Amino acid sequence: MKTNLTPEQSQKLKKVLKKIFHQKANKSLFNRFQKVIQAYLKKHKIDPGQSKKYQAHKRLSQKTAIFITYADLILKQNQKHFQALDRFANQYLKNKFDTIHILPFYPYSSDRGFSVLDYEKVNPSAGDWTHVKKLGKNFKLMFDFVLNHMSAQGKWFKMFLDQKPGFENFFIHFKTKNAISKKDLSKILRPRVSPLLTKFKAKKRDIYVWTTFSADQVDFDYREPNVLLQMTKVMLLYLEKGLDFVRLDATTYVYKQLGTNCAHRPEAHAIVKYFRVLFDIIKPNATIVNETNVPHHDNISYFGNGYDEAQMVYNFPLPPLTMHTFIKGDCTKLANWAKTLSKPSPVTAYFNFLDSHDGFGVLPAKGILTDQEIKNLVKETLIRGGLVNYRTESDGSQVPYELNITLYSFLNPQNSKDTEEIKIKKHLAARALALSLRGVPGVYFHGLIGSTNDKPHALETGINRDINRENLKQEDLQDVLENKKSRRSRIFNTFLKILTIRSKEIAFHPAGGQKIILQNKAVFSLIRTSPDKKQKILCLINITNKAQTIKIDKDFYLENAQSLKELISGKSIGLKSSYILFKLEPYQTSWWKVISK
Repeated sequence: MKTNLTPEQSQKLKKVLKKIFHQKANKSLFNRFQKVIQAYLKKHKIDPGQSKKYQAHKRLSQKTAIFITYADLILKQNQKHFQALDRFANQYLKNKFDTIHILPFYPYSSDRGFSVLDYEKVNPSAGDWTHVKKLGKNFKLMFDFVLNHMSAQGKWFKMFLDQKPGFENFFIHFKTKNAISKKDLSKILRPRVSPLLTKFKAKKRDIYVWTTFSADQVDFDYREPNVLLQMTKVMLLYLEKGLDFVRLDATTYVYKQLGTNCAHRPEAHAIVKYFRVLFDIIKPNATIVNETNVPHHDNISYFGNGYDEAQMVYNFPLPPLTMHTFIKGDCTKLANWAKTLSKPSPVTAYFNFLDSHDGFGVLPAKGILTDQEIKNLVKETLIRGGLVNYRTESDGSQVPYELNITLYSFLNPQNSKDTEEIKIKKHLAARALALSLRGVPGVYFHGLIGSTNDKPHALETGINRDINRENLKQEDLQDVLENKKSRRSRIFNTFLKILTIRSKEIAFHPAGGQKIILQNKAVFSLIRTSPDKKQKILCLINITNKAQTIKIDKDFYLENAQSLKELISGKSIGLKSSYILFKLEPYQTSWWKVISK
């Protein structure tokens, strides 16, 4: 079997390495990377020419749905975390979600996994690679790839401090604390308020290391080829262990150049392109999901031309816009933004999520919501028992960066007079809104079960994000989900029902069409169309606690429709006039499938 790269693949690899390393990208450097890749091809008997046979448009479908969790959110005595997760997933999620995103499950020192000690191992409390492989038997797997930094206690950083061969320049470092001028420092985009440089002792001398996120997270220096070469070996290991999707964490900051804002550098895009080239050679059906919690135009730039960078990007404006929508009972801002959403190619997709292991980023809403509307989100978060993380602006001021609160608690303040029935419907309406939009849905564990704020734990640890990271005993979780009257069970089972309905309708395919309708600001409305344009579904979500009506022009929006079938209730109606008047109960979701003549 041939294991040499094709001429086209070699050319792409050379081109992208040149964009990353510039004058360092000589023949010797190219050969080093090619050798590592071809060794993997040989070991696993992979023909690099296979990519020509792969049909990229089949990567994603309406069945693609991603469940997001930490390995250890479900605890079972005398069991590894992966064993408890595997049992839960196979009992409740099989044939509902096709993919599980396990947040960093590697040994770590802080930041709930994002301060990685060793990229090549599984955290012993979670299990080992055999447990990961077992979970992958019934689900596709999404791994995290923390490519910007590692733990200051990690093995590579220790080798760097000891100046071991090959690790001398592995991390960005300076000889003095003031090596970066105040002018350059003021330009650097940062998501934190902590000092940028942290002092460490190396070879009996002090050095100052770039730490974007915390003193325990030291930033790699991608100007050094050995860094990308080592990370290539890690990525190949993940592919070997069953990776189907990879989340590229904090791509924004991965390449620094003083005198700039050190964000979204051309080299950062080239690094994403490099991994795309690698996947196209090794496993062309694997998917890159780019994570950049930044304004929308910067975020979607990681699609590249639609064929050369990430196949998916996090749809970061969606969570804060959804929060704004339900506070105001007005979907105008959300609808107008959704009208602008376009994709650069049929093989790319937005990753539509509402909540996550972190918080609700407000930076992506900048320019869509006014400054006052963003301030109002901050105010409402604090009123509803949440917390707020801040970042430092170029002038030294601190501004809100992230809202830390569960979705259920944000939508349903403690002093709300709504019945539990209405609160549950409100939560499900928000979730159905995200399911209706074009893209791939991602659902975080605590959003799936409607968890409320775990504020005592966040205050105890001093980590605001812990408000939405509650660990649950397997027995307690099972009891509450089996209790059909409990809030968590009602949310969980109703959502899974809606998700299952969605998976059967090709109009919800991520490559399908989407048309936003703004007829009533209290009803978020859109039409989804299958890629072949043969199927249409009218999606209506009442975002208020009052009954609403909406009038739809059949001839304009539902051409050739003879009747409609409501997918959630099973109800059908015939169409006799040019206009259809829909009545929606508070927070009701209706999906009407068009039956054509």
